[in-house]
Parts: sequence; structure tokens; C-alpha cells
Amino acid sequence: NETIDVIYEPNTDTPATITFFDDTTGQALAEETSLTSRGTTGEQASVTIVIPQNYALGTQTDSNIKVIDGVPTYVGTYSTNTSDDATVHLIHATTSIAVTDSLPTDLQNTNDVSKTVTRTIIYTLADGTTMAPAKTDSATLQRSFTYDLVTKTASEFGEWTVTSGEVTFDQVTSPEVAGYSLSDSNQATIGSETITGDSVSGTINVSYVPNNDTTAIISFYDDT
Repeated sequence: NETIDVIYEPNTDTPATITFFDDTTGQALAEETSLTSRGTTGEQASVTIVIPQNYALGTQTDSNIKVIDGVPTYVGTYSTNTSDDATVHLIHATTSIAVTDSLPTDLQNTNDVSKTVTRTIIYTLADGTTMAPAKTDSATLQRSFTYDLVTKTASEFGEWTVTSGEVTFDQVTSPEVAGYSLSDSNQATIGSETITGDSVSGTINVSYVPNNDTTAIISFYDDT
């Protein structure tokens, strides 16, 4: 009898797939972000993983992933089945933006963190004829927020603060126009307005009507 000993060598390019999961949204990242690590079948790996830009590490639940000195490391044992695959859990990286900071140029919801409030007072007749120059006041408000580097959106807002313009729009006295009176005497003055995050832009129309007792003097001239 003869015994033939067939010896097998472990493959040196056994693949393991490393995928990423977004814990912020509860969804896996696109397949093209996945990584492939290759090594010798049966050997344990120790491979540093570079995570996608604008993400941070989440809580790791996969035994094939260990965080060493803040860096995710693949420590699975290369296998011919999927037991060597791994999933890295990520969260969105964020940064705090103060009222005094410039807004990110790619911010998607700018109107949630910056707005301009304008009060315009116009003086007209009922037909729209302008009786005096308009008076306009404006103020710009901003508020602090947390900026999501993945979605490019703002959340977790602070209080609104006036960053330019007037905190209070002054009381304005309506101009007197010869031969005309205010159609509403309550509009003789337009009250002051303190600007807050709830303030909205608007136009106030101060309306005038012709006087019905306007006098004209008729005189006589003796040509002789």
C-alpha cells in the first residue's frame, strides 16, 4: 500500500469585505465606499481603516473591528466564507458655527440661520400716487447652529441675534403734505418695533386723501 500526502497551502489573497454603516441615518453607505482587505487564509489581520471624509466613528458592534488609539482597525481572520467580513459604524461629523462665524458656502438651509427683516413705510394716495419718499429700516439676524458635514445642513439652533442694522426700528412721524390729510389719523406716527427672531418683513402703507376745504384766493386787478 502507498500513502500519498496531498499538502494544501493557504491562499495569500483571501478577501474580506469591509463596509460602512451610517448610524446617523440608519442606512448603509453606498457600495462603492466598501473596502477589500486581502491576506492569508486562517491568519488574523491588523489593517488600519481609513473612513470616508466628513464622518466620525460611531459605536462599534462588529467583533472584526477594533478601535486602537482612535483608529478603526480590521482584526478579522481571513476565511473562505463571509465570517471575515466586517462593518464599521459611523456617525456624521459636525461642527459648531457661532453667530460671529462665516456661514459655510455649501449650507443647504441658510434661511434657517440667517435672515433680513425689512420695514418699509410708503406714503400714497388711494390710486398709488407717491406723496413722500418711502422710509425703510432693515436688520440682519443670525443664530448659532450645529453644522452637519455630510448633509451640509444646520440644526440645533441658538437664539436669534441682530448682527447688522437696528435692534429697534424707530418711531416715524408721517410727513405733512399740503392740501392732503391722512386717511387714518392713527397713522400720524408709526410706532417703534423691536426686532426679534419672530419679526417678519412688511410694508406699511400710509394713505392720504385730498382735503375738501382747500381754499383759493381770487383777487381783482384794475387794468385802468
